[in-house]
Amino acid sequence: MLVLKSGREFTINMPYASIIIRTKNEESGLKNLLESLKTQTFKDYEIIVVDDSSTDSTVEIARNHGCSVYKITPGTFTFGHALNVGLEEANGEVAVIVSAHCLPKDSKWIELLVSEYSKKNNLAGVYGRQVPFPDASPMEKRGLLEAFPEGDSHGRFSNANSSIRLSVWKETKFDETLTGAEDFDWSTKVQDKGHIIEYQPLATVFHSHKERLKGVIERSYRETLGLINIKSPLIKKHSAFGYILRAIRSMALDYIFLVQNPVSFKYLISWTIRIPLYRMGTYYGQYKATK
Repeated sequence: MLVLKSGREFTINMPYASIIIRTKNEESGLKNLLESLKTQTFKDYEIIVVDDSSTDSTVEIARNHGCSVYKITPGTFTFGHALNVGLEEANGEVAVIVSAHCLPKDSKWIELLVSEYSKKNNLAGVYGRQVPFPDASPMEKRGLLEAFPEGDSHGRFSNANSSIRLSVWKETKFDETLTGAEDFDWSTKVQDKGHIIEYQPLATVFHSHKERLKGVIERSYRETLGLINIKSPLIKKHSAFGYILRAIRSMALDYIFLVQNPVSFKYLISWTIRIPLYRMGTYYGQYKATK
């Protein structure tokens, strides 16, 4: 209900869900995501795009699809900051948070992420399953399939595919100082306050990164540093030799996965060559962060 100075009252229908998408040069992924949202069974939503200095057509695509676009100041990006900017503008009771390069697997994705909030007053967040795109690296395929199984998950809350209750966020906002793991940090804090987080494996999105080696190293470094800053038990420091041994073990598992899950002969040959570089890059990023 909105009351004007004249005393006149009228009702504005607010959306139940606010979809928050963070972007930077995401034109291809964003277009596919926004088109897929049109097919969702749940329709009571608004879309908020928080953009970090895109130089491609990301912002134009967002506006052409009816999104509200908010630009953050260049050089101020962190995942937590971008989310907080978008959530400050949200009008819904629940926020659905999704990476711009994700793609919902089916038309009930939003419905599955938001349906439980009206039934459980202490529900703070829900996170869905992430499965790799067919052309994802074998390392990322193996990692996602292990982290987000079809059944109950013991993995961590992820803002690549999640929903949160806005009233809980207003009490506990995302830490804007973290370089990564802001989602894990937030879910830990709200659970410590008595709220619950649930995994909904049927709310599935395709998600993977098409990164060069430099991007793999940078992401590994950023995520590890974030986990260190929140003193996560997931992080254990090792010597340089220890990281090499861990990388070799991971490479062996990657090759087994690659042979058991071939996409094509070209894919098999390509990743047979690239696995050592990319896996060593991942552990170099971790080693660099823990030094």
